[in-house]
Amino acid sequence: MATIVVLFVLARIVLSLRVLGGVGYCMIATGALITALSPSLFGYGVGFLLIVAFDKMFNVYMRTIRQRVIPPQDFGKTVGVMTLLNNLSQPLAGLLVALLAAPLGTRYVILIVTVMAVLLGAGTVVRFGRRRHGVPLSGLDHGAEAIRAQDEESSSRSSR
Repeated sequence: MATIVVLFVLARIVLSLRVLGGVGYCMIATGALITALSPSLFGYGVGFLLIVAFDKMFNVYMRTIRQRVIPPQDFGKTVGVMTLLNNLSQPLAGLLVALLAAPLGTRYVILIVTVMAVLLGAGTVVRFGRRRHGVPLSGLDHGAEAIRAQDEESSSRSSR
């Protein structure tokens, strides 16, 4: 139900990609933190609902970015490899939870994963957030130029 509410709201409002991704990621991290720190089943449920609901919002962001950055002729191959790598991490995650949950407790495992996700997100913002302030990023400038060129091409086609 929470997922449906988030998707319903997203369909009716306009957000920049930066806001869409940032809010989605922050709410997932908030939900994970609530899940890890909550002593009650109700709090765990609220945290879990935040994770599940805003995961869809973050998915919309990631799919949009992929579609803009990956050339159309390579899109299927690239997304296929990304999906494979993403799915390969699941058995490893299950193994880590199985090994760490007994000695540390489930709450601490969730907390460790949450802290790692927040650090990765903060590092990503620090590294790639500079792009907004005009500092060139060698790896992303090509993607940004490709997006601008596609936008210009599509606007010139629509004006014909």
